Amino acid sequence: MNKIEKIINEMTLSEKLNTLHGTSFWLFNSYKADGEGVVCSDGPNGVRKMQNSNIEEVFSPINFVKCTTFPTGSTFACSFDQNLVEKMGIALAHEFQFYKINVALGPAACIKRNPLCGRNFEYLSEDPLLSGYIAGSYIKGFESTGCGTSLKHYVANNQEYGRQVNSSNLSLKCLRDIYTKGFEIAVREGNPASIMVSYNKINGVYACENSYILEDVMRKEIGYKGLFISDWTAVNDPLKSLHAGLNVEMPERDYEEGFYEKAYKEGKIKNEDLTKHLNYYIPFIDKYSDQKELSSIDFEKHLKIAIEVAENSIVLAKNEDNFFPLNSKEEVIVIGLRARDMNYYGGGSSITNSYYKPDFVRILTDKNINFEYDSAYDDEENLNLALLEKIKNQKVLVFLGCDHQEESEGYDRKDMKLPDHQLKLMNEILKITNNVGVIVESGSVVELPFLDNIKGLFIPYFAGEGEDFALYNLIYGFANPSGKLAETWIKKYDDCPGSLTYDKDIFNSYYDEDIYVGYRYYDKYKINVNFPFGFGLSYSKFKLNLLRVAINSKDIKCEVEVTNVSETKGKEVVQLYIGKKDSNIYRVRRELVAFSKAVVYPHSKKKVVLSINYSDLRVFDPTKNKMTLEDGDYELYLCNSSRDEISVTKITLKGEKITKYDFQGPDHSLVFKENEDINLLVSSAIKTNVFKKYLTSVGLDEEKLKNTFFKDGFLKNPIRCLAGLGILKYRDVELILPEIIKELRETKK
Repeated sequence: MNKIEKIINEMTLSEKLNTLHGTSFWLFNSYKADGEGVVCSDGPNGVRKMQNSNIEEVFSPINFVKCTTFPTGSTFACSFDQNLVEKMGIALAHEFQFYKINVALGPAACIKRNPLCGRNFEYLSEDPLLSGYIAGSYIKGFESTGCGTSLKHYVANNQEYGRQVNSSNLSLKCLRDIYTKGFEIAVREGNPASIMVSYNKINGVYACENSYILEDVMRKEIGYKGLFISDWTAVNDPLKSLHAGLNVEMPERDYEEGFYEKAYKEGKIKNEDLTKHLNYYIPFIDKYSDQKELSSIDFEKHLKIAIEVAENSIVLAKNEDNFFPLNSKEEVIVIGLRARDMNYYGGGSSITNSYYKPDFVRILTDKNINFEYDSAYDDEENLNLALLEKIKNQKVLVFLGCDHQEESEGYDRKDMKLPDHQLKLMNEILKITNNVGVIVESGSVVELPFLDNIKGLFIPYFAGEGEDFALYNLIYGFANPSGKLAETWIKKYDDCPGSLTYDKDIFNSYYDEDIYVGYRYYDKYKINVNFPFGFGLSYSKFKLNLLRVAINSKDIKCEVEVTNVSETKGKEVVQLYIGKKDSNIYRVRRELVAFSKAVVYPHSKKKVVLSINYSDLRVFDPTKNKMTLEDGDYELYLCNSSRDEISVTKITLKGEKITKYDFQGPDHSLVFKENEDINLLVSSAIKTNVFKKYLTSVGLDEEKLKNTFFKDGFLKNPIRCLAGLGILKYRDVELILPEIIKELRETKK
């Protein structure tokens, strides 16, 4: 009998059942009644430990402990630098250790399918390989300290609108080639303590009840040994979830007294279910409940790391006539509220109470830069154009961006546009001069109607609390830009596949573009974009040359020579893509298979060796229902972006023959509608007098729900969500549910 078997034999039934759910909001129970549990907390780019459990203050920055706010995933993925992300992960973990938190709820590796997703700022990329390796590096660094992570949100969670009832309807090939792939790589590279399972359905089956993604893909195929936890309130049916492979429901829900014991007595929970679950749960508790505690945080050191990550991630997207770097001795005009009130993190579960609040104007003052500043607009979107009269021959820096309340979990953006008042401001400035550099703070892609008429553009996304220092260093040439875009910046929202259907049906999302997401779609159809995936400028100039390719039994080694042909030390990201023109199965024209970042001194050369993992070359073969490396000839592309091709090399790989298989797309016969059960939408239930009366009795009404931290997001979620968050009592809702449904039916008549 091994150690775990011995522990299971000694546990009482009550202790076993108690491990199937968390306690309160943030605790995984110990497997012994008197043991230490595991404490978890948000967030992926900064500690979000609540000081007050009042639900009204759950997303108020002052309600959280002081922490370093590191760049969000949308920023640090643009570093294309695994070592740097690993370093950031270590620093972030130290702050979790200081606050006695065992597991961080991050990183977030969902694919950026559509620019309007409210949570894109937290996600890494439109490309699963980049997303997987960057997430894996984050996990590797973080967990090297003894702290755990929770890789999220698994899987195909690509919108916030109706996220608890929406079904992602997609082909199995699309699911495996794109949406599970990044998670598979992250698990292989980082081995996270836990994986957070998402809210949505996949082809009509809730992710928490989906044994295919949990058992077949992650457990059996990938060999994952960690814990599957639900996203908060994601569990629809706890027993179906248990049987599908979910380990822990979060947070604890007030089911009827003795719910689990009753299910056990009725045979709905069997001993073998509990034994299987505990074989994952016990090692998790043993490893992560006992960790090193830190007595202090070096916030200044962590701020420097945050600056370093931002400097290496912020993308210089345009630099006409060498507008950047600026000369520190020349006067500059700085315009825009965002230059002072910087938008450096996203909303929802990523809101933090930062140790340092960035302010670009303050940095210019401290550095004795000759400048004039005007906010030009305020939070109420009122414009003040007085400073424009002073513009003559100076260079102008304009800071634009949405408020972080516009980009948050719980709801999606309404469009891809910058605020109207900021676009009007740009129009007025460009009437006077085009000697303009723009900094756009946004969590995802925005339309840039003024792009052709400006000289320079920096894209920081939400670059964390060190954004002001990083931008100063980059703008004035004390650091050399090296960030590359982890997603395609399209010109207008209409160019996005799914733009006609996204967020139109709260219950169904049809992935009609299938595997052609992001650059895979834009490059296939040769759509004119502002900036392609993998694009980013530098103050240096590089030449790349693929020297040799060695096909080994374990991997493919590619040696690339990087030459810096300029006077400036810089960093270049080497990108390798692969394609197969004669494939028997439909696949993209080419896709990223390896990347590496190299530091190269002026007029020097550096050799970089990239490894291509054979697993990353596999595609899903529906005829065999498995991931397969197709036999035959391939083209290996050395690129500066998904579109900027430098050289092509042919290679031949030994694999399997694939039966001819053409594009299928999602099954449109899958159509899901609102349920008349605990998944009834709040917006429907609130039409009834029964539910209104109940809300009044607990001090809530429709207006209060609209104005809570998810705007009107709560109205678009099922009533079990409110119960799961403790806003309502689950048992009360269950009791009045028949009356609510009865009243709704009578109203429809």
